[in-house]
Amino acid sequence: MQLTYAGQVFLVVVAILSVWSFVLTKFWLKRLANNRESSKLEFSYLFVVVFSISSLFFPFTYWVSQAVYGLATKPSYDATVVSYTSEWVDTEHTDSNGRKYKTQTLMHTAQVQFKDDQNRILTLDNSVRSGDTPVVGDHITVVYGAGDLTVQEKSWRTGLLFAATLFMLFVMGYILVMIIAYGLNRDMAPYRKFANLLIFRVTIPLGTMAMFTMLSYSVFAYFFLGNPRDLPVWVVAICGFFSVCLLPLIYHILTGWKAYRE
Repeated sequence: MQLTYAGQVFLVVVAILSVWSFVLTKFWLKRLANNRESSKLEFSYLFVVVFSISSLFFPFTYWVSQAVYGLATKPSYDATVVSYTSEWVDTEHTDSNGRKYKTQTLMHTAQVQFKDDQNRILTLDNSVRSGDTPVVGDHITVVYGAGDLTVQEKSWRTGLLFAATLFMLFVMGYILVMIIAYGLNRDMAPYRKFANLLIFRVTIPLGTMAMFTMLSYSVFAYFFLGNPRDLPVWVVAICGFFSVCLLPLIYHILTGWKAYRE
């Protein structure tokens, strides 16, 4: 049985990432061991860490950069939602006891219609699925290039999604940079300083404010917008409770963690 082109590419990428991870792990472990003999288990663990981060960072960097480039350079069109399809999607969760369980979420894919630059009427699926039910007749801006099988929605939601993805890629990339610097016997003080800045000045504030905004919006929508998502009152109560719980953390963020420096 002959491998497909995609299968061949997959094997080549896995081989390259394996060699990269092996070499980087050797350098990492050499400094970490500090002239003592390291175990195979220790090497295997570090290898898995490097391989996991690398296998996420490099492929997703390529895919996301292609998507962002397409969003910025492809022609934009005004499209109308003409229909949509719905599908139950399994989502796996892990509770505090380590037990895994699955839930199902109904996701919707909008089908839009528009005229391209050659005045042809095209009907294609949106590339982004959403938990919100699309409204037939709504107008959205999409980008489309000749030969694309789907259109890409051009909206604040897409921009926010790409921004979050790029930030996560930046974090993973910086972790790899720190591992490389450590393996090459560099002074780690500047890297640790920037990591602290990234965690306490960027990641935690952004994550906290995003969570607070989403939780608070649920309460606001329930009381002032007529509860458009039909949330039960107990869900709104939980959202309100956790919004209040986040206020002390937001205070420390806004004051620059002053209480912990005194």
